[in-house]
Amino acid sequence: MKSDPFFSVIMPTFNQADSINRAIRSVLSQTFDSYELIVIDDGSSDNTIEVLAEIDDDRFIIKKIEHSGVSAARNVGIKNSKGKYIAFLDADNEWKCNFLEKFHDAIQNNFSKFRVFYCNGYLYDKDSLRGTIPPLYSEALMFHQPLLDLNGFVIESSLIQLAGNFDENLFRWVDYEMMLRASEFTSFFFINEHLYIYYRGAGGITHSEDRIRPWAPTKLAVSKFRSRNLRVGYVLWDFPASSQMFVHNELSWLVCSGFDVVVYYREEANPAANLDFEVPHYKIDSYEHLSSLAKIHRRNLLHAHFGYPQTTKLGWPAAENALIPFTTMPHGIDVFSKGNRNRVELLAISKSTFCKRIFAIGSYHENFYINNGVSKSKITRVGCSVPTSWFDDSPDFFKPLSPIVLVSRFVEKKGVFDFIEIAQRCQDLNLQFELYGYGVLEEEVASRAGSVPNLALYCGKISHNEVYATLNRAGGVLLPCKEANDGDLDGLPVILLEGAARGCTLFSSNVSSIPDLLNDNTGYLVQPCDINGFELAIRTASQVRQDVIESMRRHAFDYVKSEHCLDTVMRRIVDVWVNDFLQLYP
Repeated sequence: MKSDPFFSVIMPTFNQADSINRAIRSVLSQTFDSYELIVIDDGSSDNTIEVLAEIDDDRFIIKKIEHSGVSAARNVGIKNSKGKYIAFLDADNEWKCNFLEKFHDAIQNNFSKFRVFYCNGYLYDKDSLRGTIPPLYSEALMFHQPLLDLNGFVIESSLIQLAGNFDENLFRWVDYEMMLRASEFTSFFFINEHLYIYYRGAGGITHSEDRIRPWAPTKLAVSKFRSRNLRVGYVLWDFPASSQMFVHNELSWLVCSGFDVVVYYREEANPAANLDFEVPHYKIDSYEHLSSLAKIHRRNLLHAHFGYPQTTKLGWPAAENALIPFTTMPHGIDVFSKGNRNRVELLAISKSTFCKRIFAIGSYHENFYINNGVSKSKITRVGCSVPTSWFDDSPDFFKPLSPIVLVSRFVEKKGVFDFIEIAQRCQDLNLQFELYGYGVLEEEVASRAGSVPNLALYCGKISHNEVYATLNRAGGVLLPCKEANDGDLDGLPVILLEGAARGCTLFSSNVSSIPDLLNDNTGYLVQPCDINGFELAIRTASQVRQDVIESMRRHAFDYVKSEHCLDTVMRRIVDVWVNDFLQLYP
């Protein structure tokens, strides 16, 4: 036998006398013969050693160790191997006779670009064919799910030295954890043939202790790897939109936390926000373009804010095309307007193999998704966010009620005309009202506001720093939102969350998920379009004892800090990205 075989085949075994002969014969019958087969007996108590002793082949090596587990057994095999490439076969499975030949050909043609090679296999339950392994594969999918079976996996031996041996402190998915570490250094080359047979439920060294060993160490190791190697693609329609500061907050948090994030967008935003951080961003013209760039950039997760069109027309089809898992966070018009309710295709999105989760920003959203057929298991409650820095210094909970402000787009669902009428009705209260924003109703807003002496109107975009300064001196936020004629609704408006974070008294409508924030303890909740109700709420707030207002403001502040602080929101989102598994096997 040559001293430098091309392949070293590692086969651990523990009490598998009944099946190991089949596995060994499948190796010794290979059409490519530059290999060594190292069988490591992990302290078997049956007649495995007697079975092995009957095999006479100069390529066959036996190593005996005390029972130490599959990782230790494989590591002994690796330590004693001489091959340039390492292959693995469990003692209860088998290879096709041309397995090594096919891998040798693939390596010879691709060794300069790839250091790991894998193929398809057949999945059997005893004698019944159940499917193939893997059913689907991409680098991104493997990041989220153990797809590859070690029996169809060949790795350059020098890469094992670089990535490290099997972790002997782990007892579950040890092969998956090792493959993840290898993927940090190379992409994997796919041989599109079924070259091995995996017998599920056959027992053996990789299963005998699996059911009684703890998951926690493996989950921790996988979580650390994923956190270190998460590569997110944010999918937006327009960027950087001045009305989407909550999106920019998330991006800023990811960048500042060291995550690898890229933005893909369809159109230049108008008006555009001025960002105080840098993030790579690429304009795309189709989901195919997005799919291509995401693969080039090695994204292992796509995340789309808004349902239609961002998810439906870009994120979802790109994920399907590139085999990249995705999440989505719908908000308001993108799911609630009459035109979008059907074309957003929430149910189909949720049933996609690649959909990890649909984030619901409030209880109304969650119930809406469930009523549209989305499984509750696919939904996670995650709110819109307020920058953590907004909570660094405590707001003035004792400040006067005036001025009462609204920072908003001038669109029907925001109730801007109601805001103007409420201000006009409250002239006798010595309260000032301020309205900031822009939008399609701007001209009519300016016309109506001009006749209200206690109302100041500021048209145009406003920076986030200016919003902060405005809410710091404001005593109240009034958002009399409503359902628009086209069915459009607010989600959980960020201006209310930001107002609570800076100690403002909140007045808003019983619409969508706003009641998650507003109740008798946190502010004033009024039925939509009830001008009299809003007037009464403001008059009441202007007359009640200061300690009552202070208590409301503190309760609203505490709720928003606990549920909508940027750190909290992003840790919940990243937890889904990092720790949730996809389910792809039959």
